[in-house]
Amino acid sequence: MHKKKLTTIAALLLATLALAFTGCAKNDTITIGSKDFGENIVIGEMLAQLVEAHTDLKVNRKLNLGGTFVNFNAIKNDQIDVYP
Repeated sequence: MHKKKLTTIAALLLATLALAFTGCAKNDTITIGSKDFGENIVIGEMLAQLVEAHTDLKVNRKLNLGGTFVNFNAIKNDQIDVYP
C-alpha cells in the first residue's frame, strides 16, 4: 500500500512538471518553490530530485516560501516555475 502511494505521488509530480515545462522552452533551469509546512517542503524536495534524476534541467530550490498567496505571487512574478 505504501509503495502504491509513493508511485501515485511520483506520477502526480511528473504530471505537474509536464505542465510547468510547457512554458520553459529554452531555459535549462527550473525553480521549484514550496509552502512553509513540513509536508509541502518534503514534496518540493522530492519534485526537485525527480527533475534532477530524469531530466537535463538544473534545479533552483526556493522551498519554505510561505502560504498559497506568497507562492502564487512568486509564480506570477516569474520568481518560481512550480510549487506542489
